[in-house]
Amino acid sequence: MMSVSMNSIGLSGMQAASMRMANSAHNVANMNTPGFQPGRVIDEATPHGGVKSKAADAPQPRQSDLANRTHTLPSESLSKPSMEIVQQMLANQAFKASAEVVKAGMEQDSVLDLLV
Repeated sequence: MMSVSMNSIGLSGMQAASMRMANSAHNVANMNTPGFQPGRVIDEATPHGGVKSKAADAPQPRQSDLANRTHTLPSESLSKPSMEIVQQMLANQAFKASAEVVKAGMEQDSVLDLLV
């Protein structure tokens, strides 16, 4: 049934959004910790729809990138509060959109049950 796929697609999207939110919260909570390297979430499409997410370390800046900077603040972090706010807003919207997919799948089930 198509609605089963819709539900699994929506649920996987909700899980991915939750993982992104948790990762961003972790980055914010630890961004002032000396030596902290922010994490990131990598999403991968699954063959039958939906998404699979995994946590990964953020890429390290190359020495050449650091050497070419004209100014660097001592407290500068790879995880900036403004970027984390954007990540949290995106995760929130992705979660809501995925919840709507689940809702549509459930409504489709109800309609199909009436037809049977």
